[in-house]
Amino acid sequence: MKIWKIITVLLAVLLLAGGVNGAISTITITGIEAPDIDDKPDTSASANNGVIVSSVTWSPNHNTFDAGEEYTVKVKVTASSGFSEPISATVNGKAATKIEVNDDKKTAFVSYKFSATDAADIIDEIEILDITAPVTAAKPDTSVTVDTNEGKNVAYADSITWDPSASTYLMDKAYKVTIKLKLKSNAYEWASSVSAIDAKIGGYTLDDDEISKSGDTVTLTYTYPKTKELGRISSMNLAVTAPAVGKSPSSAVTTNSNMFTASASWSPSGTFLPDTSYTTTITINAKYGYLFDTGTVTAKVNGADAYVQKISDTKATVSYTFAQIASVNSVDVTFDAPATGDTAPTKATYVTTSPTGSANAATISWSPSLVEGAYEAGVEYTAAVTIPIISSSNTAFDKDTIVYINGERAEVVSVTANSIKATYTFPKTLFIPNPIEIIKEMFNLMLAIFNPASYVFL
Repeated sequence: MKIWKIITVLLAVLLLAGGVNGAISTITITGIEAPDIDDKPDTSASANNGVIVSSVTWSPNHNTFDAGEEYTVKVKVTASSGFSEPISATVNGKAATKIEVNDDKKTAFVSYKFSATDAADIIDEIEILDITAPVTAAKPDTSVTVDTNEGKNVAYADSITWDPSASTYLMDKAYKVTIKLKLKSNAYEWASSVSAIDAKIGGYTLDDDEISKSGDTVTLTYTYPKTKELGRISSMNLAVTAPAVGKSPSSAVTTNSNMFTASASWSPSGTFLPDTSYTTTITINAKYGYLFDTGTVTAKVNGADAYVQKISDTKATVSYTFAQIASVNSVDVTFDAPATGDTAPTKATYVTTSPTGSANAATISWSPSLVEGAYEAGVEYTAAVTIPIISSSNTAFDKDTIVYINGERAEVVSVTANSIKATYTFPKTLFIPNPIEIIKEMFNLMLAIFNPASYVFL
């Protein structure tokens, strides 16, 4: 009995000694975020008074938490007053899974296994959207939209490649697209086997051999049918600047088609002359992806039928000969000749030409200057007549063109293909005396004859 009392006293003393020296018998860990898919492991924690958190580690060690995984947190703590045994610990209010105390009683490790994270959703349906089938001369798509049975914000295209590689699609080529897909979140995972995945690319359903899976990557491939020509050229409407005397030929050709390019050459070359036939030969090169029709190809130049010669599937020439530009041999201009007191005309009354229809109008200017637009007596007037060509007449003036004014040959002072100017000087206008002065002179003459003595000049 005495021995039991002694033992009891010793135990009490030991317990009292432990309380006096401040040894920690309970560890309380708080503030650790429980694992959640895609979150980063929490590396900070708090502890009760007298306990210092040194580190927080996780097992398994992942950058972010995966789905369907059990994670264990291990918290290293220290206490300057030491830890006593037996010892208890909690993590976020729950009993620790494991407690380890070092021999020095100053350091301890508290572990806690959290419940498994939620299971991942399975991705077994994939459709590639916003991808265009290869078209000759177009550029390959380099981005797509990935849709799945869990929506469009689940997976992404990690890479898109085309075989053969090209900046633009060539004609008559079969192109294969390869798209490598990855998931955006650990909350999802691919179906376990390729046969369990249904996939489409741009509406085309893929076979199992066009789907592969390696790790976290699913690869889709599809070979498109050969590219075709963009169109066939069967007719062409072309326009060039028609020959005009004195003008230089132009190589420019206008057309409303985007299927080809065109450039004109002229024969004979050089500045356009009158009385000469000119032929334009227009070289047509089909743009890439376009071909000339296998049948008859027609063309018009300035609205007129032209001759087409096909050289190849992508090249042709179009020829057209313009009518000669005839020289104007002569121009006859008619208007009223100057007469004292009359109003001077500014336009011709009649204009006729040889060949007929080259001109039909003329403007007139006068020198010396007119007084209120009328002729004065005793003045020699010169008419300067300007005659424009009729643009649609396919004729032109030249240095040999003769101008007649009121039947008299005029002097040509300037000439271009489209206009000619000539002058003609008319005889002096007649002097017409004042009638009152004439009466006075006749009266004086009669006085001088019949009564010389009384003659007085009035």
